[in-house]
Amino acid sequence: MLYLFDFDGTIVDSAPGVTKSAQAAMVRMGYPEYPIEKLRFFMGPPLNYSFREMIGMTEAEAEQAVVYFRERYREVGKFECSVYPGIPALLEKVKHAGHKIAVASAKPEPFVREIMDHFGILGYFDCVVGASMDEKMSDKANNIRRAIDEAGFGECYDMTWMIGDRKYDMQGAKEVGIKAIGVLFGYGTREELEETGADMIVETVKDLEEILLKA
Repeated sequence: MLYLFDFDGTIVDSAPGVTKSAQAAMVRMGYPEYPIEKLRFFMGPPLNYSFREMIGMTEAEAEQAVVYFRERYREVGKFECSVYPGIPALLEKVKHAGHKIAVASAKPEPFVREIMDHFGILGYFDCVVGASMDEKMSDKANNIRRAIDEAGFGECYDMTWMIGDRKYDMQGAKEVGIKAIGVLFGYGTREELEETGADMIVETVKDLEEILLKA
């Protein structure tokens, strides 16, 4: 089996670094200083989309806000996160069972690799696919397809599962034609995951481990 993991909200709790960097970017753009707890909608979609659709910036403003976000995130925010308890043990057991695992994320790939290397879990993954630093190649479905191909499962969609915490993960999986597991220890809700077609929903890392090892 090939298990594709989303990154933010599935492998790491990265909300502190993302929300603080978004807040700092908005202040630099002259927008009100939103409370951190009200910026969790930045978890999941591309930054440009969140600045435009959720904050109301123009395309030009959003592009500049992303630049400001990246400045803080690169220097401070990227390590304002933590690996969810139980994830390293899960990855080790899944690999030991003979499965392949990969990351399919809308987050810039250099950040994903750097963070996973920092926490000592990069070596578990057969491939890592993410967006470019300018947020191109951030489409979830396309990144899922790229990860499947890089992992050597291009003809084995029926043996591939997507694992994620937000609707974007479920929608991407359905668009590609693979099954999806929604996790509730991230940033999404049960309703969101059900409405976007999750084949299974788990509450804890332990629950996820049991499902992956039974396959």
